[in-house]
Amino acid sequence: MTDASPAQPSPSAPAAGNAPVVSAVTKAYQQAMADLAAGNLAAAVPALLEIHEKNLDTEEAYFCEEQLARVRRVWPAEAEKAGLTAEVWTALQKRAEARRAGKVPEGQDFAPIVVLVAAAAWSFLLAAAPAVALLGRGPEVPLLFRLVAIIVGSVSAGTAFGLMKRKWEAVNVFIVLAPVFMIVTFIGLTESGDAVGKIACGLALAAEIYAAWYMSKHSNRFLY
Repeated sequence: MTDASPAQPSPSAPAAGNAPVVSAVTKAYQQAMADLAAGNLAAAVPALLEIHEKNLDTEEAYFCEEQLARVRRVWPAEAEKAGLTAEVWTALQKRAEARRAGKVPEGQDFAPIVVLVAAAAWSFLLAAAPAVALLGRGPEVPLLFRLVAIIVGSVSAGTAFGLMKRKWEAVNVFIVLAPVFMIVTFIGLTESGDAVGKIACGLALAAEIYAAWYMSKHSNRFLY
């Protein structure tokens, strides 16, 4: 869990007249966040726990997990007094695991996963057989760069596995890796001396851009 979770969930779809419809659970979450901002843990913690227990499949429930994790980490004694005991926290985590159980990526969810798997495969190939990875057109790859490639490949493979398991940590790592992949691929595109290399890098760059765009729009599919 991170401290940078959204303060409020997105409102529901606009109704006629462009007035957003705010659900009862969203209002309850907003009030709980107002209490939390005011330092009133005695009101905020029970409210967040109730939202999570009664509205488990909502966006608000995921945000409650984020906020309660932060409260427990920053104010452990006060959180326990407000009702967030070890037993309650364990029960919350079990509910969250039950919500995610059996859910797997579908359709275009695999775009970022495929990009990560491809990056991992290429990185390991670069470390083991640089000439093959560079299509026989690149310079000799120093040992240090091969070690970096192994690290990048391992992180990419682990992140792909995390997305398959719908881990929020994997979403954060992908957000960091995506621009790195695009920069490296763009350099390969501009530095490639022949059409084959440019086409390969161009296709890879297009896939990376699409995967990054998809994650920016649909990261919630991997979160809750």
